[in-house]
Amino acid sequence: MKRRSILAGLGATAAAGALGMPSILRAQSPIALNGAVQFNDDHAFTKALVRFEELVQKYYGKPIAFTLHKNSSLGLEKQYFEYMSQGKAVDYGIVSPAHMSTFAKAAPFIDAPFVFRGIEHMNKVVEANILSPIADEVAPHLNLTQHAVSIRPICFSVKTLKTLPKDLQDAIMKAGKEAGDFGRQLESSEEVTKLDALEKAGKLKRVPFEERDAMKKLADPVMATYAKEIGAEGIFEKISVA
Repeated sequence: MKRRSILAGLGATAAAGALGMPSILRAQSPIALNGAVQFNDDHAFTKALVRFEELVQKYYGKPIAFTLHKNSSLGLEKQYFEYMSQGKAVDYGIVSPAHMSTFAKAAPFIDAPFVFRGIEHMNKVVEANILSPIADEVAPHLNLTQHAVSIRPICFSVKTLKTLPKDLQDAIMKAGKEAGDFGRQLESSEEVTKLDALEKAGKLKRVPFEERDAMKKLADPVMATYAKEIGAEGIFEKISVA
């Protein structure tokens, strides 16, 4: 009886061990994360996401299985944000703020005209974390109004993030800021090169514009009203004095 009891105990232990093995194996497998971008390897958005992956891997220090779906293979930016909000198919990507309005009413304000005075002002605003509340093709003639400076943030699914280890969450947040800085600098520097090449090829003519200040003066009251309507007046005030 004693012998049978011991054997039975060993059997139970072995069975429990066997049942536990799949979870051990899962723990040893790299965490898989899926990204999406509408463009090819040469685009600044793609390069920024690749830098994001490299930095996450660097700061986390453990294997991660990244898959970046390029060339709109998973649809367009609007779909990416929907997928991320649902915590499926796409974990990270670069998305226009206009596609975020369902979840963050003030997000499209980032893309509104005359918000930023130029690239330096945009960088100053981003680095000062003023936009943090929102976070919680070329025509034949290009009129140089400088009325819009676009920001395309790197987004990450909150639902996915909450399932990840704390040290990986921290690595993602740190890498996201640095990769975002890299992407903005890359895109703004590439813009001049691309416009020069298009103009040299006769595909583009840049038209100087000297009435930006007058146009902005007319737009300011509309912008203030718009900011108030979407709850972004505090952000607008801080951007204006930055």
